[in-house]
Amino acid sequence: GVRLDLVLRELVDVLEPGIAEAVSALPDATERLRRLAHANLLVGELPGKAPSYRYHHLLRDYLEADLERREPGSRPELHRRASAWYLDAGQPELAIEHSIASGDTDAAAILVEGASLRTYLLGHGDRLTRWLRAFDDEAFTRRPTLAVGAAMVFALSGRPDEAERMADIVERSRFDGVPANGWASFESARSTLRAVMVRRGAADAFRNASAAVEAERAGSPWRTLALEALAQADLMLGDAAAADTALAEAVDAAPPGGSYAFYALALRASIAMGRGDWERAAEHARESHRRIERVKLGAVASTVLVHAVAARVAIHHGDLAHGREELVHAQLARPLASHALPTVIVALLEILDLFLGHVEGLAGLLAAQLESGHPLPALDDGDQRDGDVIQ
Repeated sequence: GVRLDLVLRELVDVLEPGIAEAVSALPDATERLRRLAHANLLVGELPGKAPSYRYHHLLRDYLEADLERREPGSRPELHRRASAWYLDAGQPELAIEHSIASGDTDAAAILVEGASLRTYLLGHGDRLTRWLRAFDDEAFTRRPTLAVGAAMVFALSGRPDEAERMADIVERSRFDGVPANGWASFESARSTLRAVMVRRGAADAFRNASAAVEAERAGSPWRTLALEALAQADLMLGDAAAADTALAEAVDAAPPGGSYAFYALALRASIAMGRGDWERAAEHARESHRRIERVKLGAVASTVLVHAVAARVAIHHGDLAHGREELVHAQLARPLASHALPTVIVALLEILDLFLGHVEGLAGLLAAQLESGHPLPALDDGDQRDGDVIQ
């Protein structure tokens, strides 16, 4: 009879043309599936231009158990085949799922690293977090460029302890390979992370951000982030004009589509408010908000600023109802802002303390920051802009 287990044991929910042959090594696997579907043997053909098939969960459960009985230990290889097929077919998310399931940690790490920025900017932070948690510290040490991304994701999602652990791995690691996600080098990635997390003060953040901007030239997918980090350092050092210039370039450097540069626009709105240019502030606030809505970006630490500037602009123009609505969104996301991203807290304190009735909440935020043992970044007597990047 027809060997169903050989055709379906690749353990995917939907079989597309080619995947059955690639995984089962049967050249006529798709034709067999078509015949099984027409015979109604727990396999159904799905509507669409190209044939694809789904099988009943009872059949799947039976085949998985039968596969383990007939060929114990064969699943990793089948998942590797499926991962390779999906990667060639331009479906990196499914390729990653199967690569992780195969147990090939290093191969999976490269795929996750390569897809991390796109996945995050499309609003799939939860999926990215789940992937990252499939790796242990040894895997991150072997692939510290992935640890850079993990530190940023954990910092943005309100997991400061995990972000700090990843940052520690980055600091003690060496890596001469080629990053899979478009960074110019591991050193550039590490410099950006140092600037974003401000673990060594404002001057160090400025030096590292400057190095990252120099390394991430036009066309780099990370140039926008490097420029945002440079602008934040400028603000901490009291140079709002330089910060606004860097942020304008960050917006121009952002790839089209997705949510990229929403934070740069929110910071520009904040700076415009500071100089009393409410028309420009409203323009930047609207575009920042539009970019996070475009991809339905969930709550992350940096979106707190987007809602805060939107609220401030609305209240300035007398739209109290919309201002309150945006403040609610800001307050809901506020717990995600932690010492792992101190510049977000600084920006919030500069905006939200303008609202009567929210001083107590801000005081609680500041108290929690100080109790964490990670005080807000400040310009101390020794901070200067010149100097070498600490390696």
